[in-house]
Amino acid sequence: MEEGDLAAAIGLYNRYCEYRKSHDGIGPSPAMVELFDRARAAPGGNDEASAPTWPEAPTVGGAVPLTSNLYIERHVDAVFAEALARRESIVRLQGPRQTGKSSILARGLQKARGLGSATFVVEFGRLAEADLASMDALCRRLAAVIAAQHEEEVDPTETWLEALGAGLNLERFVLRRVVAPRTEPVVIAIDDVDRLFGRPFADEFFALLRSWHEFRAKDPVRPWDRLTLALVLATDARLYLRNLNHSPFNVGRRVAVEDLRPAEIDEIVRCHGVDLGGSEDLRRFHQMVGGSAYFACRTLQAMAEQGWSVEEVCAHAGRDDGPLAGPLRDIHAKLAGDAELSGAVRRVLAGQGCGDDELSRLRSGGVLLGEPESPRFRNAAIRRYLEDHL
Repeated sequence: MEEGDLAAAIGLYNRYCEYRKSHDGIGPSPAMVELFDRARAAPGGNDEASAPTWPEAPTVGGAVPLTSNLYIERHVDAVFAEALARRESIVRLQGPRQTGKSSILARGLQKARGLGSATFVVEFGRLAEADLASMDALCRRLAAVIAAQHEEEVDPTETWLEALGAGLNLERFVLRRVVAPRTEPVVIAIDDVDRLFGRPFADEFFALLRSWHEFRAKDPVRPWDRLTLALVLATDARLYLRNLNHSPFNVGRRVAVEDLRPAEIDEIVRCHGVDLGGSEDLRRFHQMVGGSAYFACRTLQAMAEQGWSVEEVCAHAGRDDGPLAGPLRDIHAKLAGDAELSGAVRRVLAGQGCGDDELSRLRSGGVLLGEPESPRFRNAAIRRYLEDHL
């Protein structure tokens, strides 16, 4: 493959993925992924001499593209991929906001495809409010999104029977049109599961997913053992569901995603080619961004664009015109609308503890770490911003 052809193919594929994600709320079809993988594996496709020679522009926010050389693979990547390879019934990828869950998911699914699995992705974060208005609306939308990623044209409404109700219709569609026609394993990934918590029908929907797990033992005649559900979430389900025993959140495999370790943040710095200076500057950088790859990448991007030193970027970090203003404003907005959580944060700022449920919610939101009696802020930038604005 010629250098220009490879570069053009990569650019076209990335634009296609972004279009599908922004317009349809789904990833590329399995057929397109397979075609792209074959192109990359073709003679010259992976040769260093044929690869583009210009430096990679960092992409900040969202899943890191599969083609990126800036992604830092962690132990959790291998754990998640191994769970999919073992064909667990349910794999829960769980961790606070902005810990890289979507990137881990993308790479895990890529490895699953490499082992022969068919994969489908549903992003709850991109569903319209109308899609989340009722159990029927959600199940119809899920069936439509999965059908759109099918290799062949599939119309879920052809087998939709009103007398069965939404859950059973979705179940019949997944079993008959997605799982049964295949001999290979099937992975259905649902990202941003948290968005369903608190909805009136959430317990009903999650009980449906739990039943698919239990069918492996109760209904061995049908091919439920070929289906894996990969659920991605930040929030502790115990805070919102009445009975975890009727949900998918206490069965299957839980894969915990935490902030990056200092050595992994250092590797991100190295990949971005930014010189942070001496050990004191490196220490200050670590304090400011903590273990958040998202905060680290945004800060490094600002340093490269503005020519800032660590001292200068730290001075801007907690300000409304700083490189982290967007995510910090998002955190503040969520707290400002919740009197209970904002009160808990004020107590932590005053050196006090907070309750178990409060800490769980604030940890899920990427604000706090630690234990209820000794909570601490995820990083200095968050603490400084909330000191000034809350």
